[in-house]
Amino acid sequence: MKALLRLVIVCTLAISSFAQDAGPGLTVHGGFGYTPLVGPLSRNLDNGWNFQIGGGFMFSRHLGFVGDYQYNHLGVPQDVLNALAVPDGNAHVQSLTFGPEIRFAPSRPISPYLIGGIGWYRRTVEFTSPTLTTATIFDPFFGFFFPAIVPANVVLGSITRDGFGGNVGLGFAFGFHESRARLFVEARYHQASMERRDTQMVPFTVGIRW
Repeated sequence: MKALLRLVIVCTLAISSFAQDAGPGLTVHGGFGYTPLVGPLSRNLDNGWNFQIGGGFMFSRHLGFVGDYQYNHLGVPQDVLNALAVPDGNAHVQSLTFGPEIRFAPSRPISPYLIGGIGWYRRTVEFTSPTLTTATIFDPFFGFFFPAIVPANVVLGSITRDGFGGNVGLGFAFGFHESRARLFVEARYHQASMERRDTQMVPFTVGIRW
């Protein structure tokens, strides 16, 4: 995680001297971060990490409409695994949302913004068991393929829930010189209505936007 954060900062600094200041037009962004769960779901799943990509159109320097795809990888606590008598497990939440973005002081070195969206959420929990499997591996030194035994996971069962939800959050964009590319840090509260238990989380994301 620390290595990826350093890469984001280095890339931002590298392109900052070539881009133009942000204005109306297309905008894109991508980032990663930490995902803490809140509400009842936090007792059944562990916190994890997230990856986010998105883009949209800024109608002015201050107002735009953006869409986001976010993937959140989560864990399953050991007490839940013990209760279900399964060796291991994992979970993930995917979302596809659309909504407004309001930027304040876009020409300043530090520009706060409000962002939100509504859309579709999917939560999947998988229970797995470790195993070994045969895979074909290429040896670049000798230049041939050969079979090898590698570790893998067998999915014993999975539970998927879909639901409609939304998010709202606050972020800060950090500019460099006259660059259009900016480092951003944001946090959003997500809630999606799902069967049996809602999904509630507050992902913190760090990334680059243009």
